[in-house]
Amino acid sequence: MARAILKNTPRIRKGNNRTSMRQLLLCSFSLVLLGCAGQNDLHLSRRLHTLMEKYVEAYYRLNPLTATYLGDSRFNDRLSIDLSESHRQEARDLYSGYLEELREIDRDRLDEPDQLNYEVFHEILQAGLNDLRFNDHLLPVNQIFCLPLLMPMLGSGRSVQPFQTADDYRDFLSRMQDFTVWIDTAIAKMKYGAEIGLVHPRFIMEESLSPLQAQIVDDLWSSQFSLPLQHMPDGFSESERQELTDAYETMIRERIIPSYRKLYEFIRDEYIPACRSTVGLSDLPNGGAWYRHLARHYTTTDMPPEAMFELGRTEVERIRGEMEKVQEEVGFDGSLNDFFEYVRTDKQFYYADPDSLLNGYRALRGHIEQHLPSLFGTLPKADFTIQAIEPYRAKNSPPAHLIPATPDGSREAVFYVNTSSIEQRPKYLMEALFIHEAVPGHHFQIAIQMEAAGLPKLRRIPDFTAYVEGWALYAEDLGKDLGVYQDPYSTFGKLSGEIWRAIRLVVDTGLHTRGWTREEAVAYMLDNSATSVVTVNAEVDRYIVMPGQALSYKVGQLKIRELRSKAEEQLGDRFDIRSFHDELLRDGALPLGVLEAKMNRWLDNRQSP
Repeated sequence: MARAILKNTPRIRKGNNRTSMRQLLLCSFSLVLLGCAGQNDLHLSRRLHTLMEKYVEAYYRLNPLTATYLGDSRFNDRLSIDLSESHRQEARDLYSGYLEELREIDRDRLDEPDQLNYEVFHEILQAGLNDLRFNDHLLPVNQIFCLPLLMPMLGSGRSVQPFQTADDYRDFLSRMQDFTVWIDTAIAKMKYGAEIGLVHPRFIMEESLSPLQAQIVDDLWSSQFSLPLQHMPDGFSESERQELTDAYETMIRERIIPSYRKLYEFIRDEYIPACRSTVGLSDLPNGGAWYRHLARHYTTTDMPPEAMFELGRTEVERIRGEMEKVQEEVGFDGSLNDFFEYVRTDKQFYYADPDSLLNGYRALRGHIEQHLPSLFGTLPKADFTIQAIEPYRAKNSPPAHLIPATPDGSREAVFYVNTSSIEQRPKYLMEALFIHEAVPGHHFQIAIQMEAAGLPKLRRIPDFTAYVEGWALYAEDLGKDLGVYQDPYSTFGKLSGEIWRAIRLVVDTGLHTRGWTREEAVAYMLDNSATSVVTVNAEVDRYIVMPGQALSYKVGQLKIRELRSKAEEQLGDRFDIRSFHDELLRDGALPLGVLEAKMNRWLDNRQSP
């Protein structure tokens, strides 16, 4: 560089020494600036990484339960009162403060990996601030997912809360104490919500009573919270066993059960009478803007809900056509809806007992895993177990879901299977469902993200629902390459899973922007799928209490399909599915626009000679 600059410097001529000397000085100063620029870029990179590390630490302190889920045990004795105004203000200060510091860093002077870090960090902070514009803290309890349903899972010792040492037991005692404060805060917030007309639909809260009532037991030894006492590690001394047993008995009898009773009775006697008969978010104060925010949050796109509704209807019609081909292949006479009723009710498509269903998934696991190396160069190290969903939360739970492993591998992931109402858990859905939730879907993708050594800690945390759910739905497309979908009915099961996600686009937007009733949503789902009535009812209720989340699946899947089609078209014979998948997964979950830009850069590099 210096040689090139000097080569083009004018020679010093007599009579022009001052000008020539100035030019030489300017060139020398340029060299210094060039050197400083490189150092400054490195400084900016370090500053960015330090900022992200500090943010994660601050976020964990503010949200200790998240830290527990991610295997950081330092805050296991704490539970944030995240409904309180003080907590919300702390969160607002956290996001705005770090966003201000991040904007002081010149993104254009960072290298490509750090530009990606910058974009992801910015999206996380801005999304956090946007969430706080709305009042979801006034709706803290529902029948599907809320802290009063999560705490028994944690307290059972069969979830993410560790119970290996005496200090682990003491940590959860402290967390239970905070939980009783959370319940008091929840009741106060629900009372205020009722005053301003921001309440859940009545039937939703009626459904929430049963899982709450299950925690109000006469015999504390039948409580989920007592299970760790029944399975204390062998290494505990007698004095520790007695101390912890006494403390847990007192906490459960005098604080936990009375808190559940207080919440249950408040909802039954005061809150339900104040609840609404409508179901859509648009019926709440500022509900229209709230739903558009949620649609943007969950899809990471600016696609309006109206366009999602039409996209869903188009996809439903396309997939119905594919299902009709299966119906023709098996020689079924009648309409497609007649075929739906046949596979929905014929006993040949169902296991006789829960253990058979669980064993069916375990056999399926071994079959699929042997085919993974043909599609992926990078495989996760983390393992997972297959377990039944606990009875107290089974009624309102989906057919299956995943609890991810910890980043450090200290805790395996859990693939939870709903074994209740066994007569409505069809075999033909199992392959697509397992792929979606386990491998190469959620477990596979999240484990690779958590194990990616080159990613900052912030980037190893699963986020961006459209990517996470879009990947899992795209993974269902890979079934034939994974040795499944080998008969018409399992192909029908795959199509059933896909049409289900297309239906969600229609139903979610229909409920929250078009004034659909619950009955209209249920009817649309039953008319366009073979899904059981039990599952349909639970799913519609899920969309009512979790607006927008259901939009993420199809939007994400279609974007990934689009990226793959573009790569296949432009690379032709040079397209390698393993390389494409590895690139798609190696940077973890991303906003869809950021993902597309990244994959386009990868494609450009692949096309370069």
